[in-house]
Amino acid sequence: MKRKEKRLRLKFDFVTLLVIVLGFIIVIGGCSSFKKSKSNISSKNIIMEEIKEDEEKETAKTEKVTKIKIDDNIVKDLYGRVTSGDGEYKYWMYTDYNTITDLTANISMATASEIIKMNLVGNSIDIGKVEKVECTNAIPDVINSSRSVCSYNKVYKANFDQIGYKKSYIESIYQNIFGTTLSPNSEIPLYLAPNSGEVYYYIQSLDMYLKYFATPKNIVSGGNYIGKISNVTQDNNQLKLLEDVTNGENKIKFRYTFEKQDSGNYIFISREKEQ
Repeated sequence: MKRKEKRLRLKFDFVTLLVIVLGFIIVIGGCSSFKKSKSNISSKNIIMEEIKEDEEKETAKTEKVTKIKIDDNIVKDLYGRVTSGDGEYKYWMYTDYNTITDLTANISMATASEIIKMNLVGNSIDIGKVEKVECTNAIPDVINSSRSVCSYNKVYKANFDQIGYKKSYIESIYQNIFGTTLSPNSEIPLYLAPNSGEVYYYIQSLDMYLKYFATPKNIVSGGNYIGKISNVTQDNNQLKLLEDVTNGENKIKFRYTFEKQDSGNYIFISREKEQ
């Protein structure tokens, strides 16, 4: 009888132990599932937060684009770099009103492109940066049929100041328009005004562009061309200005493209005639 009671007690204890162990396993499993579920929820929340953050960035980017307007200073500044404020000779720096200018980083650029670039640089010159230069033998009397101011004074008994601009200053304007990866071709003369007999040649011994007198060169034909920006768009790091040009009954559209650099400065990429 006692043995039977002892076997029953052991059986009871074993069943109890088994129930306890199973219960413990269930509890552990439940906790693990809960933690996993919680972890999944947490991960999902992180992903949703990242998606939301990306959407906010995209929204902010879109809002930034819409803030650029035709009358914004940046638009006025960029447009002023590539056109002149003069109504009659607004596009004197271009060899042709219909020229399509591709100014991407091409090392072997055509002379025509260089002339366009140097004329754009001339359009941005600050006359306050001009310097008087002493007449010496370092200044050639004549370059390409153009006579230096010093030589002109001797021949024609005049008294003009020999003036010029430092090469470093010209390069700073050039790179502000076209970027730091490009440098001006010093063999290309610099014009500062339309249809002018004044031209600036680079004199290596002085490291300056000096003023010379030449036969007035008709850079552009006459005509009252009126142009104004009609639309501004931004595509990633490019800013595009659409310009409406009129000359009497003639109407032309040009699109100017500028590209934003890491420095924050926009450089001139192209001027294209819209079809």
